[in-house]
Amino acid sequence: MPPVHSNSTEAIKELAGRMILRATQDLLHPEHSEGALAWLNGSDAKLTFQLCANVLGLDEEALRQAILKTADAR
Repeated sequence: MPPVHSNSTEAIKELAGRMILRATQDLLHPEHSEGALAWLNGSDAKLTFQLCANVLGLDEEALRQAILKTADAR
């Protein structure tokens, strides 16, 4: 059985990925885009975009720009 730490780390990474995916999806819907933009650009949420990007080992600014570019293309 893997150590609890490993399971916790994977769970946090999964949650971070889901949060980023949800924000990306929300940008495509006007009724949700304001909240998604606030989260992407830095908010007072306990689980921030910056933390999610860092947990996944991604460059937060590059990821933010890619998400915004994708949303603008639609």
